Amino acid sequence: MADLFRLLFLSLSLVTTGCLSGHSSPPDSTIQSPEFLLGDTALAMRTLDGMSMSQRLAQLMMVPLYSRPGETTSFREVSAWIEEHGVGGIIAMQGDKATTRANIGYLDSLAMASSGLPLLTAMDAEWGSAMRLPDGLGFPKAMALGAIEDLDLIRTSATHAGQELVDLGIYMDFAPVVDVNSNPANPVIGNRSFGSNPTRVGELGLAWAQGLRASGVLAVAKHFPGHGDADLDSHLALPLIQSDSVHAGQRRTPSISGANPRRG
Repeated sequence: MADLFRLLFLSLSLVTTGCLSGHSSPPDSTIQSPEFLLGDTALAMRTLDGMSMSQRLAQLMMVPLYSRPGETTSFREVSAWIEEHGVGGIIAMQGDKATTRANIGYLDSLAMASSGLPLLTAMDAEWGSAMRLPDGLGFPKAMALGAIEDLDLIRTSATHAGQELVDLGIYMDFAPVVDVNSNPANPVIGNRSFGSNPTRVGELGLAWAQGLRASGVLAVAKHFPGHGDADLDSHLALPLIQSDSVHAGQRRTPSISGANPRRG
């Protein structure tokens, strides 16, 4: 299953980097390829060549899956999307561990039977699965971890968080948060940020990403260009960030680039 998951992720990566035609564009020597595209992509390319445009687009879709005990509406909807349209990804939302694990296991088998490819499974689990599942494993939020400044402890915490995600059938975590907490009026980041120093936020975010990777979970550093300077909750409104390019580079680029797992 792990090998199939790697094939799926590589195929999707090739799609999103300009390979919709099924053939690579000439490489640009000024652009550094991500680590997962440095190896042999022949199998992934053959997989893409055997897919229609509709199938490729469906593989790029990631739909929400709610797994609250006794509620089956979301499960039935996602099952239909996978069977009828070949949807290739799910993001696990609210529920409990047992139902989430069972639903993901069934849906992954359904995807394999329908398309021959496993699902790309993800969760917003910034401080562990408890962010979505009340009975899941939870760790202190990023602000507390940033205060203790213990990189090894942060890596270890992330590894344990990732191991539980793998047990649930989840292989991508939309974490760490590398927003810089630079606006005291910010209503949405707060204790989700490691702190107000961009370079340090990048270092702490990298430690969390390394811990996830050690457990076999893909880390996703977020958000860019950043929630840290916003004074509105972007889930509810459209914030306007009042800063020039120099300020943006000083405040946001160090935290994003610092959390790049290729540095680890």
